[in-house]
Amino acid sequence: MSSPRFGNPKQVCEHLLFDAKRYNIEHSILRSEVAVADRLLARSLELADAYDELYKSSTHTRVRCRPSSGSS
Repeated sequence: MSSPRFGNPKQVCEHLLFDAKRYNIEHSILRSEVAVADRLLARSLELADAYDELYKSSTHTRVRCRPSSGSS
């Protein structure tokens, strides 16, 4: 499952968590991160504001870091 580029901040963040969790489980690594992802996913209603802030921050960073079209 790949993460959507745009959409609801909660959906984007939860897709990222699911993807990381799936990868870690498939490769039998980072069991503590899987546990943390499970806890975050279980508390999604409480974390809606945090997901929104993360989404806005990451979107702003991507826009700000784009190279200018006039570079040589």
